[in-house]
Amino acid sequence: MMADDLDVRNAMSQEEAESRMPPEMPTTFDRMRDAAYIESRKIESGQVARMVVGWLTAPMPSQMKLRDDFLGLTRLMDRIIADPVIMDRLKDKAPKK
Repeated sequence: MMADDLDVRNAMSQEEAESRMPPEMPTTFDRMRDAAYIESRKIESGQVARMVVGWLTAPMPSQMKLRDDFLGLTRLMDRIIADPVIMDRLKDKAPKK
């Protein structure tokens, strides 16, 4: 989408846009794990793409740290999911509906 393609008739304030966001909903360990993995891959592929087109000669260290953090979260979630004792403890601590 180019700047000329913007439809300002549908523009709204930041406050109005934020008010239209749905409330935070419960998630699962599997979804959190998958989201962290996907984010790590997005960061990595973005850095590769920037190097391929010549915008970068090496990946940005700050982006690689962020990628590594997301991969660390992925591994942490894998360990939590694989440990029945931890999963049982976390289920016991879940807020009651």
